[in-house]
Amino acid sequence: MDGAVSFALRAALAMALPALPIALAGRADLAVYAMLGSFTTTFGRNLPYKRRARVLAVVAVAMTAAVGCGSALAAWAWPRDGAAAASVVVATAAVAGIAKLACDAARLSGLGAVLQLLSFAVAANGSPAPSDVLPQTALAASGAAVAWVLAVSGWFVHPDRPERLAVAAALRELAGLLEAIGSGDGGGLVRHRATAAVLQAYRTLGVMPPTASGRDGRDDVCVRLTDLCWSLLTGSTRRPPKDPTELARHLRRQGRLLVNHRPGPPRPLPELSPPSAAVRAGTVPALGPEQPRADRTTWRGAGLRATELVTGRLHGPRITLRSCSFPHSG
Repeated sequence: MDGAVSFALRAALAMALPALPIALAGRADLAVYAMLGSFTTTFGRNLPYKRRARVLAVVAVAMTAAVGCGSALAAWAWPRDGAAAASVVVATAAVAGIAKLACDAARLSGLGAVLQLLSFAVAANGSPAPSDVLPQTALAASGAAVAWVLAVSGWFVHPDRPERLAVAAALRELAGLLEAIGSGDGGGLVRHRATAAVLQAYRTLGVMPPTASGRDGRDDVCVRLTDLCWSLLTGSTRRPPKDPTELARHLRRQGRLLVNHRPGPPRPLPELSPPSAAVRAGTVPALGPEQPRADRTTWRGAGLRATELVTGRLHGPRITLRSCSFPHSG
């Protein structure tokens, strides 16, 4: 389930740990502010732990600031009538735009902007006294801190689990594509899902798809498996595998090995461990001095296209449609 159960458990704990003691103390009205800060846990689920720690630290500050600013606005605007009510509406609209812009710029998917807006709106529509602003902000900060600790705590148990889950998802989606090719399909939604999963794996690993001149020095098992997925994905449009069902079975088995909880580096299957497995599968030709120039250009163009999809901007020389060909859904 790609870590969905552990993510849900972490979200539940992030909500309960800071809020439950406050509620048991008879101040359930204040527990909500701690829970607003705990929304930090919903960000960065697919990020590696080092990047997750940095991103969630910024998110925690943003969520705390949203609650603090909302509480301060509520204290200033109470009682809420006339110009005071209008100021709350205008401020809420401004926070909505700023939160959406910031989340898009940081490429935080999901409900990030909505949750930041919700934190501000709940605090801004309360009725605190000026002396309540700092306690409410502190409670939000405590909830965000608990969420941050829980989000990065997995590093001590499985430091590379987010990367493994992303690569396993790519292997599984590519296996589904190969099975569809074996049954005479292999286009449309199935290929789109496989492409998205492979590109997400590269993004999680923090590397770009390989090009004709940049495939050496990629010795990490997860990177090599993702490169294999990319080779199969880009090659399957021109040269389908000889036995797609058998290859799909190996990919699914490799994905199951990646997501197990055994310590140590992941173990590659003998059938998939060399990057040249795609060549032996018959999906892409070997890249060597004997390869025709057109094939080199196609591989390089596909790599640059994937780089553009991952980063949002074009790296390297501009490629035109006259100089290379891309997979239909790439």
